Amino acid sequence: MGAGHKLSRSKDIRQVVNLNEHFDPAVRVNNGTPRPITVDRAFLDEHPDLVVRYLAVLLRVAAWAQRHPEEVLRLLAEEGGADSVEDVVASHGSKVHHGFVPRLSRQTVDGLELQKNFLRDHGYLKSDFSIHEWVVREPLVEAEALVARDPRPFETPRSKAAGGAVGARLA
Repeated sequence: MGAGHKLSRSKDIRQVVNLNEHFDPAVRVNNGTPRPITVDRAFLDEHPDLVVRYLAVLLRVAAWAQRHPEEVLRLLAEEGGADSVEDVVASHGSKVHHGFVPRLSRQTVDGLELQKNFLRDHGYLKSDFSIHEWVVREPLVEAEALVARDPRPFETPRSKAAGGAVGARLA
């Protein structure tokens, strides 16, 4: 995490642009943004309840992250091998703790379309398809309703020992 930022601290290298700060979301699309949550269609058809419960966990974690920005920065620095939380902020912006919410906004789906088109245009896909037909919205809608009914996260035994980092129930 933050390799570009680490390089930018060198006296021989100067940052020219930070795409995280660009006003146009289409310019910020890359191999990791937006980050889709994918599941096999057969699995979704056979186990929709598991997909909804998984998405509910992600929503609860995202809600926790929004309430604990400092903890998110510390965890990202530890997990990503950053030298400091400042490296995380410099690499991913000061609002990185807001980026964990699964979304199917028009901007997100359009970003997925750009990613898909890049893969198609460079020969990584055997055939084209419509992202708008590929995206299934119902599991996220159901997960949001599940979390609205019961938003409480829980502490895992590991998180209690580590000082209270919060996980989320599978519902």
